[in-house]
Amino acid sequence: MSAQKITLEFNDKVVRQFLLATLIWGIVGMLVGVLVASQLNFWQLNFKSELLTFGHTNDAHPLALAQSVSSHPILAAAARDADTLTA
Repeated sequence: MSAQKITLEFNDKVVRQFLLATLIWGIVGMLVGVLVASQLNFWQLNFKSELLTFGHTNDAHPLALAQSVSSHPILAAAARDADTLTA
């Protein structure tokens, strides 16, 4: 038997990109949540733009947070597992 040392290298680029997307969508979701909460308290923050009114931003807040909390970490874990299991 020969004593050969085997080194494995993993490609973590995709995993890091998914985790970065998780952070970005989390920040976006929190900022939209602050805007929605502010619009409930101060009606002057309902800007003249139809896209920034309470009715539109109220729906965007949970969607951005759900994407940051659920889908991106799951895809990051799947990419890491696939890279680890195929090595």
